[in-house]
Amino acid sequence: MGPEEYDRSNTFLAGVRTSALLERHLDVRGLPDGVSTKILSQSADGSVSQVVTAPGGWTAGGARSFSALTEVFVLDGAMTVDDQTLRGYSYLRVPAGTTVSNIEAGDSGCRFLMFSTGLLEMIPATGANGPAGLEPLSLHEMSWVASTTPGVTPGLLHKRLAEDPDTGARTWIIGLIHWGAEISKWETHPCAEEVYFLEGAMQNGEVFPDGTRMIPYEAGGYFYRPAEIGHSGPGSGTDTYVIGLCRSSSAMAVDWHDAPPAFPDGFDAIDFG
Repeated sequence: MGPEEYDRSNTFLAGVRTSALLERHLDVRGLPDGVSTKILSQSADGSVSQVVTAPGGWTAGGARSFSALTEVFVLDGAMTVDDQTLRGYSYLRVPAGTTVSNIEAGDSGCRFLMFSTGLLEMIPATGANGPAGLEPLSLHEMSWVASTTPGVTPGLLHKRLAEDPDTGARTWIIGLIHWGAEISKWETHPCAEEVYFLEGAMQNGEVFPDGTRMIPYEAGGYFYRPAEIGHSGPGSGTDTYVIGLCRSSSAMAVDWHDAPPAFPDGFDAIDFG
């Protein structure tokens, strides 16, 4: 069984490896065939995080209207949305209700992360009245900023991609270099958190119903952790470096614990490692 078999709303999905996931047809109403996906996690409300692959020259075939907030992060290759070309490590946020005039993969195809908040349908539209004004971001053009969260071990860097003004839900890039030797506490968050590892390798302490485990992650690794589950205790970190894309379900805050906190009631945890 893969992570697509579980509702992430009440299940901690740890140690997911993209290379081990089943590749299947991307089933999104309004999109032509030819695109495949590997599902990282999903919820009963239709929200889903996935790795999507489009072959060279694939096109949506005209204007499409997005039914749900959708975020795209290009891993490799290139794609065009409206009049914007996205290449490796480019990010684009498409609000629900947005109509784009065209979506097309580059000549060599494109592989990208796609996060949708709610059931995504891309309904054919009669046409877009010019570009939708979407503004992609390129990680290569952004500067690293040191974390200012009280209590965080020094050396945690980030690049902020987006933050919802109503819910505080956030999307950002995390960077760690030779980080973790000074960690002495465990932490929890009041929101769900997911991370897709882009580069590097690390291990992360995690609280499970039967105790704690140290879970290894490398490029292509992923987890989805519901709120209030303890993690990142002593022993966590990297001897080299890590870059990962992170998302939170609401405003991010940190509560610190001297010992591993109890696993919350009503939740389950699956280790795919």
